[in-house]
Amino acid sequence: MGYFLYLWAIIEIVLIVYALYNIKKIISLYRKDKTRYYYPSDRLENVLTQVYGKGKIVTLMVSEIMVFYFALFGWFIKKKPFEDIAEYTYSKETMYGVLFWVIMGVSLIEVPVTHYFLSLWSETIAWVVTGVTLYGIIWLLGDYKAIVHYPIRLSANRVYLRIGLRAKVDVDVTNIETLTNSVSDESKEDYEPLLLMTTIEPNVYISLKECVEVVGLFGMRKEVDKIAFYVDDYDGFIDRLNVG
Repeated sequence: MGYFLYLWAIIEIVLIVYALYNIKKIISLYRKDKTRYYYPSDRLENVLTQVYGKGKIVTLMVSEIMVFYFALFGWFIKKKPFEDIAEYTYSKETMYGVLFWVIMGVSLIEVPVTHYFLSLWSETIAWVVTGVTLYGIIWLLGDYKAIVHYPIRLSANRVYLRIGLRAKVDVDVTNIETLTNSVSDESKEDYEPLLLMTTIEPNVYISLKECVEVVGLFGMRKEVDKIAFYVDDYDGFIDRLNVG
């Protein structure tokens, strides 16, 4: 476990240095990019791809930058509406908000206590565990604010799914074969769940004509032809989607 923590810390440092090395070029390209994006991470990914080329390293860099962006500034930035886009939340009717603040409260007590007792055994291990735990807290803060700023968005011809910083996938409406609000227990295993918590029951099950790529945590990519997710306003979402 200790080796994994050290390795991840090294990866974090390398990603930061890798980004800072070309920071001027990145900022310049970001400002010049006039393409319309519904999510800031998409613009950032496009810019970093121009600098470093397409690959997993870019996906990881985008993920880490957005974690700190939302954790530090997500509390102050205003959500930008789009006139031609419908937005749907996926957390208001769940208990995730309550669970999040419970975890934050427990962590504020747990971190110093755990650090103290670990330091009696090993100062090095204590600081490694504390550092990783603090990163976990920062990640949860970033993800929490991303949930607010990254609603499910629906245009005339595409569904943009962003589940916080955990998963993303875009689905063309014409690629939807079937859509339902429930499936049998046996069929649920065939669907890729895009959820905030495993305890949440999806209310949208979509089967696709062709596979799409889902980008998950740590840039993991997966080709799927069935996805399942939860949306607070199911009726409004279905009416706007208008899939026969």
